[in-house]
Formats: sequence, structure tokens, C-alpha cells
Amino acid sequence: SIYDYLLCTKFQFLAEEGAGQKKRSKPTFEEWRSMMKLGKNDMHNKTRTVLCLNDFPYYFEEGIEHWVVWKLGEDVSIGEIEDGKMEILKEAGCSNKEFINDTSVFLHWLNPPELKSIPDVDHIHILFRRLAISRL
Repeated sequence: SIYDYLLCTKFQFLAEEGAGQKKRSKPTFEEWRSMMKLGKNDMHNKTRTVLCLNDFPYYFEEGIEHWVVWKLGEDVSIGEIEDGKMEILKEAGCSNKEFINDTSVFLHWLNPPELKSIPDVDHIHILFRRLAISRL
């Protein structure tokens, strides 16, 4: 499932062969959610936040990078969005914190519930225009 893909590729859950030779995460998303509710204390029942380029980016003009902040277990906070933007800037070789609120450099949004591709894992989309930081 898309949840198995997300858990394995973004949150480094183990992958195992499932029915019909399809890979699935270990634990599965449903198992993970149950562990969270029960408060079982192991490495999988903690909230985790990751930043990565979108594997399935929306179509934008050339030069715009589509990133995603994923958070497993809770909603993404404003601070985590800012941290993600700062990480993107550092990756681009820039340390000017003022760019994180510059709309010529970054835009971010949360899709409404009915448009979320993965509704049970919170995620924020961030667009980054790398060329904008070299012009400023």
C-alpha cells in the first residue's frame, strides 16, 4: 500500500514480503497505529518528522523544487515547517534565516482533508525556488 511505501522509504521501517510477493512495512501502518494507542514503548511508537523531495511532485515551472515535511504520529507544527525550510536552505548552501518567510523563495501549504493523498500521516508541501536566493 501507499502507507507501506511511505513507512519504508521515509521512516525507515523494515520491509517484508507480504501476500502475493508485495512488500509491506513491518509493522504495518495499522499495527503501528495500534501500538501508538496502546502506548507500547519501542522504536516505532514515537512521533517522527522527515523532510524530503516529493517522490510524486506536482507540475510546476522549471526551477521550483517540491519538498514535503512528513510527520508520523502528530500534526506538523509551524516550527517544524520553519526547520524544514532552514534545512532546505542549508542544503542549497545558504544560511540566511530570513529567507524562510520570503514568498519569492518559499511557499508552503497543507492540503484540505478531501485532497490529501495520505490522510492519516500529516504532511506539508513546501515549494522552493533555488534561483531566488542567488538573486537576493
